[in-house]
Amino acid sequence: MAEKGQRVRIHYVGKLEDGTVIASTYDDDETFDFIVGGGNVLPAMEEAVLDMEEGDKKVITVAPEQAYGKYDPEKMETVDLEELPFPEEIVKRVGQTICFDGENGEFAEALIVAVNDGKVTLDFNSPLAGHTLTFEIELVSAKDAHFTYSKPVSTPAAPLAPGEKA
Repeated sequence: MAEKGQRVRIHYVGKLEDGTVIASTYDDDETFDFIVGGGNVLPAMEEAVLDMEEGDKKVITVAPEQAYGKYDPEKMETVDLEELPFPEEIVKRVGQTICFDGENGEFAEALIVAVNDGKVTLDFNSPLAGHTLTFEIELVSAKDAHFTYSKPVSTPAAPLAPGEKA
């Protein structure tokens, strides 16, 4: 049984309310790996694997509030075209996603939803905001997570002269 702190490997298919597949690990036959309790995946996915045995399959439904949040109209912003640090030919592509350096070294993604009269309307909501998601999960393996530390090896920039020590 998968436990908190273990590294799990899962296959999953993620779908929107209408059945549209948004992601599948089966497509490229690569598992999705994460540490249970590590906070790197949706909490509902971490919780789902906790009572699963290797080979078990489960379907979970995740409300917007537990996934990518409700759609928030306040996350729409209209700015002057010349204020954006991107070439004009990119910024004029409605439907294009652009990335910005955000606060605390993070980055922010925005979808260009309109370009009118030198103004660009950006949507900073996640593309999955407001959607109830369904995940079909298969637990492939659950093993104790082992972390190792290896000391970095320094390599001299130039070859050492005879008799010279590193």
